[in-house]
Amino acid sequence: MEQMIGAVIPWGLNGTARDDPYTDLASAVVAQAAKDYIKILRKLWKKDITVQARRELFLGKLDLESFFHSAWYEMLTDVDPDFLLSKCNCTALEQEKEFSRKQAEKRSRRLVDKQKNTTTEQEEKVHETRQSIT
Repeated sequence: MEQMIGAVIPWGLNGTARDDPYTDLASAVVAQAAKDYIKILRKLWKKDITVQARRELFLGKLDLESFFHSAWYEMLTDVDPDFLLSKCNCTALEQEKEFSRKQAEKRSRRLVDKQKNTTTEQEEKVHETRQSIT
């Protein structure tokens, strides 16, 4: 996340962070707001949430968008708020895609395991039947 809002992070000339607690705090505030925004977006995209939960998430999203376009945000960073919101949207989308891919992989593994178990059970039955015949 800090890489996404790189202009907020106080990097020194040698690539190490400077000792400026105020800049560190400003970076942490903006980074946390961006993480919260991504989390809200991902929850809003879920299909199995109640109308009330969706309404509360939407209000939280509006609050964060209001923060990103506020004078306070401008005091904390020089990062364009629309650029940051766009990056948050892209990040949330990438995370959802990765989550969906992992879920599909799990389902595939379960199906393969189920098929293996079924095949093994059938082979055992065939073996038992052969033994009972002989």
